[in-house]
Amino acid sequence: MLKQFKETEPRLRLEIPCTLNFSREEHPAKIVNISYSGLGIELLVEGPVLDSRDVQSVTVEGIGTLHARVLWKRGAKLGLKFASKRNARPALDAFFKKIGDYPF
Repeated sequence: MLKQFKETEPRLRLEIPCTLNFSREEHPAKIVNISYSGLGIELLVEGPVLDSRDVQSVTVEGIGTLHARVLWKRGAKLGLKFASKRNARPALDAFFKKIGDYPF
């Protein structure tokens, strides 16, 4: 069961394409916010009901593939938490430096 999640870290609001990777398929999505602990994602296509528990990772151009799990789902919107903040941090630092903006 997915639980309610309250934002606890500053988030950077943006819109960039990404791919949500399930164990057997991939789906296009867009990131709507990002922090050092996770992502807000919006699915771009409607289709068969997706089992959000099956999400393995998210792939973002300029960042790479980050392993994550779904904390909450509301319609086409998902809140993802990185499997390891420590592993995600170097890629996120490089991305934030490249775009010249940081979550605050």
